[in-house]
Amino acid sequence: MSAIDSMTLSMAPMEGITRYLFRNAQAEVFGGFDKYYTPFLSPNMHHHFRHRESDDIDPKNNAGLTVIPQIMTNVPEDFLWAAWECAHLGYPEVNLNLGCPAATVARKTKGSGFLTDLPRLERFLDAIFSETPVDISIKTRLGWADPAEFDKVLKLYEQFPVKELIVHARVREEFYEGEAHRDIYEHALLETSLPLAYNGDIFTKEDALTFAEMNPRTTQLMIGRGMLRNPAIAREIRGGSPMTNAELREFYQRVHDGYLAVMENETHVLFKCKELWTYLITQFPEEKKAAKALKKANKLAAFDAVVEELLTSAPLSHR
Repeated sequence: MSAIDSMTLSMAPMEGITRYLFRNAQAEVFGGFDKYYTPFLSPNMHHHFRHRESDDIDPKNNAGLTVIPQIMTNVPEDFLWAAWECAHLGYPEVNLNLGCPAATVARKTKGSGFLTDLPRLERFLDAIFSETPVDISIKTRLGWADPAEFDKVLKLYEQFPVKELIVHARVREEFYEGEAHRDIYEHALLETSLPLAYNGDIFTKEDALTFAEMNPRTTQLMIGRGMLRNPAIAREIRGGSPMTNAELREFYQRVHDGYLAVMENETHVLFKCKELWTYLITQFPEEKKAAKALKKANKLAAFDAVVEELLTSAPLSHR
C-alpha cells in the first residue's frame, strides 16, 4: 500500500465557489474525495444563518457526501451556537477557520487575523472546547508574517483536543504567493502529537504522490486551487482516469444549471461562471483567444458559446 492510500483526500472550502451545487456536481461527475468542507459560516450576534449558509449545510443538499461545516468567528458564544445548530442537523464535526487571509476578514481579527492575538485566541479556544457538542478541527495558517511564528501557534493548539489540524503552509501576508513552507510543516509533523493534515500547492497527481511519500504521517491532503483547475484530481490521485472534455462539459452544465435554478439574475450567474473558468481555463493553455473571449463576454449565452466551442474543439492539457 502506498502512502497516499492511507490519507484522506478532501476538498478545501473555497469561498464563493465550493458550495453544495459545486460539491454535488464534482462528486457525481468525478468523485475521488473522501470529504468536503463548506465555505465558512459566519454566525453573528443575532444567531441566525444567512439563507445561502442554511442551504449549504442543509442535509438534503449534501446527501451521500461527508461534509464538515466550517465556522469563522472570534466570539465563543457565536461559535458554540453555530456548532449546536450543526449538531442538531447531524454533523459530528465542525472546522474552525483560522486561515482566511482576506483583508476584510483579517482586520476584524477573524480567520488568519486571529493569529495576531494569541492570548485572545487561547481564551476563545478554551471556551469553545469546554462546551462544544461536536468534534472541532482547525484550519490554520503558519502565522501572520513569519513562518517561525508557527512554533508558538502549534504549542497553543496542542493544549486542546483538536480533532485534526489542517495546515496551509504559508503565513497570512503571503496570501497564495511564493512556495509553501513545507519544511515548517514537516518539522511540525515530527514534533507534535496532533493529527496533522496538509494544504497548499497540490496541483497535480504527481504533486500529491510525491508529498505523500515524503510525509507518510500526514492524515489528510486538502486540495483547493488544484481541484478548481482540475475537478478530477482526486480521482486521478486514487488511480483513476484523467478528465475528459465530455466530463468537463457535464460538470460545468450541472454547476451552470444549478446557479440558474437558485439565482434570479442571469448576470450573477455569469459572474459565478466566469469565476469558475478563471481556474478551468488553465486546462487549455494554448487557447489564448478563448480565454480573452471568456473575460470579455457580457452575456451568459455568449459566454456559454465560447465554453462549448472550447470543449468541442480544444484538447485538455491534463497538466
